Amino acid sequence: MEESHALLRWKTSLQNHNNGSSLSSWTVNNVTKIGPCAWVGIHCNHGGRVNSINLTNIGLKGTLHDFSFSSFPHLAYLDLWSNQLFGNIPPQIGNISKLKYLDLSSNSFFGAIPPQIGHLSYLKTLNLSKNKLSGSIPLEVGRLSSLNNLTLYANCLEGLIPHSLGNLTNLAILYLYNNSLSGSIPSEIGNLKFLSRTALSHNKLSGSIPHSLGNLSNLVILFLDNNLLFGLIPSELRNLKSLYFLELGNNKLSGPIPHFFGNLTNLGVLYIYNNLLSGSIPCEIGNLKFLSELNLGFNKLSNSIPVSLSNLTNLVFLSFYQNSLSGAIPKEYQNLVKLTKLLLGNNQFQGPIPNLRNLTSLVRVRLNRNYLTGNISESFYIYPNLTFIDLSHNNFYGEISSDWGRCPKLDSLDFSTNNITGNIPSEIGYSSQLEVLDLSSNHIVGEIPTELGKLSFFIKLILAQNQLSGQLSPKLGLLVQLEHLDLSSNRLSNSIPESLGNLVKLHYLNLSNNHFSREIPIKLEELIHLSELDLSYNFLGREIPSQICIMQSLEKLNLSHNSLSGVIPRCFEEMH
Repeated sequence: MEESHALLRWKTSLQNHNNGSSLSSWTVNNVTKIGPCAWVGIHCNHGGRVNSINLTNIGLKGTLHDFSFSSFPHLAYLDLWSNQLFGNIPPQIGNISKLKYLDLSSNSFFGAIPPQIGHLSYLKTLNLSKNKLSGSIPLEVGRLSSLNNLTLYANCLEGLIPHSLGNLTNLAILYLYNNSLSGSIPSEIGNLKFLSRTALSHNKLSGSIPHSLGNLSNLVILFLDNNLLFGLIPSELRNLKSLYFLELGNNKLSGPIPHFFGNLTNLGVLYIYNNLLSGSIPCEIGNLKFLSELNLGFNKLSNSIPVSLSNLTNLVFLSFYQNSLSGAIPKEYQNLVKLTKLLLGNNQFQGPIPNLRNLTSLVRVRLNRNYLTGNISESFYIYPNLTFIDLSHNNFYGEISSDWGRCPKLDSLDFSTNNITGNIPSEIGYSSQLEVLDLSSNHIVGEIPTELGKLSFFIKLILAQNQLSGQLSPKLGLLVQLEHLDLSSNRLSNSIPESLGNLVKLHYLNLSNNHFSREIPIKLEELIHLSELDLSYNFLGREIPSQICIMQSLEKLNLSHNSLSGVIPRCFEEMH
């Protein structure tokens, strides 16, 4: 009876206890007839005493202040995951002496974790993740000697990771990520010989990676990314033979990439991007036959890339982006047919690129800012899943293939600053998802295809510094999502189409250094978001239209080197 009345008292304290039917079976009438054992979310032992409360994801709203923990001496399982509970976690929670499983995650609890939680000596799972808890992790957590799962991620916890966690010798899962924890990683973590998953990422941890982590021979997942860790990657990590996922990115680690990584033959994911690592990429990484993701981007790596990486036939994601790597990209990389992301940009690669026609799973490609050469029409083909390709700032030549119009998911194509010739193929107009097209600084000739007017998702169109000619099609006025249009430094002629006034989202318009003539279209007044307008170095005549003053977002206006006449509109004084 005491358990029933305690549950009813708590139900009454909830803000929404009368709404809906989630706790409708919890009534005074049911107390005498069947007791709480048949109530929703309540389970009892053979003696009819409550040993489990499971009320997950049913919209409970309120606090635990009126929950009488001492009324449940047999309670072993308490799961309130994913509700709208808030307030402090009461220190009386330490009175449930038989508790083995406690999950209060995905609520809005705030304040400190009560140190009395250390009294729950039978506890195996403690999950307080995804709340608003603050303060430090209590030292008393280190008394929970039966604990095998400690999950406190996504809170506002700060201070040091307690050394006492090294006493939790049964721990298999340690998730402390997405907090504001600081100081160094305690070397005592190396005592947790059963640990299989640990994530300390997205904190403010500093110091070096403890050598003692090499004792964790059962470790499968190790996440230390997005901290302030520095120093070398310790050689003791060579003992982590079970490791599948190693994530050390976004730190300040230095020195070489260790050769012993090649002996961690169960590795499937290796992320050590955005550090200060230097030297060569070890050829031994080519031994990791299960590797599906390799990210070494944003470091200071140099020399050529090993041919042996072409053995990684399960590779889906490969990034060496922004290093100082040089030499040729080995032609054997064309065998990595499972690749979806290939990010080799911002290096010093040179020579021809491998033929990538067989890599039809590609989704994202960055080869920009290198010294790569090759015929752009021969090295690529049709990619049904490709969304992004950037080949800019290289020495590619040849003509743009009509095949790019047969990549149905393509949203960004950047071939700028190369030696590309020929026309813009009209088939580009069939890439219906295209948002960004940048072909600037090449040697492209001919007219701008009217088919580009079909690309209703276009946000940015940059064709500057080519040899494009002819008249601008009024159909460009159909690109109503366009925000950036740069056609400068070409040989475009005749009048500027009135229809450009339909591009009301435009904030940058540059038509300078062309052969446009006649007057400035009055309809440009409708470009109320335009901040920069450059029509300089053309043959525009007649007066400057006073309607230009309506463009109140305008910050830069260049009409120099034309054949304009008349007076400068006085309303310019009001264009702040």
